[in-house]
Amino acid sequence: MDQIQHISGRSAPEHRVADDTPDSLPDHQWIAVPGATYEGLFDALGLHHRIPCTLATGLAAAEHDSVDVTGPNGTRQTAYRVFVTPELDGWRLIYADSALTPTVWEFGATIERLSAACGQAQFFSQDEHSDSMIWAVAINGVLRRRYWRNETPEWTGEPMEWEEPLDDAPAEEDSPPHATAECDTNAAAWALSIVPEDVDADTTLRGHGWLAVTRPDVGHTAFPGALRV
Repeated sequence: MDQIQHISGRSAPEHRVADDTPDSLPDHQWIAVPGATYEGLFDALGLHHRIPCTLATGLAAAEHDSVDVTGPNGTRQTAYRVFVTPELDGWRLIYADSALTPTVWEFGATIERLSAACGQAQFFSQDEHSDSMIWAVAINGVLRRRYWRNETPEWTGEPMEWEEPLDDAPAEEDSPPHATAECDTNAAAWALSIVPEDVDADTTLRGHGWLAVTRPDVGHTAFPGALRV
């Protein structure tokens, strides 16, 4: 099993990865891909310099996931760090908050690209303050289903087999097409893959996590903050 490489460049004892313990994960924004086919995500997202890590290290890195650096041509550029979890009940979760924020409302292209590489990709985002919510699924490069609520709800694609239909009462004339009762991000995640906040000691963990960066000329030492191991 690979050892962990610290941000300082040193290696941690191998047992830190072997003893990694599943625990509740952030559920404000994440992507899920199948654990069996996750390797394609690194090229699909344009990631570099990946190093193995524990859950604790990856979550600490996600708290300080962006840094401004001077590029080869002398201009200031932003680099992002991305955390890929170990396999959890058959799924790998991707945390890339700062990297995704500029395109969060254009996430469809991201998960279509990921699903072309990994077979399937799911995107989830929820903001309790603004009451906005997204869950979406792409399969083999094509957006299959999307629920998006930012003031008014929108549905894209035919309902999936697990979605609950709306009440049998006659639909209003202005009801959106393909609408169902599945408007909760965590409920959709439960049906599609895993719910991050439900991860615990009973979750089956395989392998280790990964940290990677979005620029080939920036290593991990450029990012601020001490990382838990």
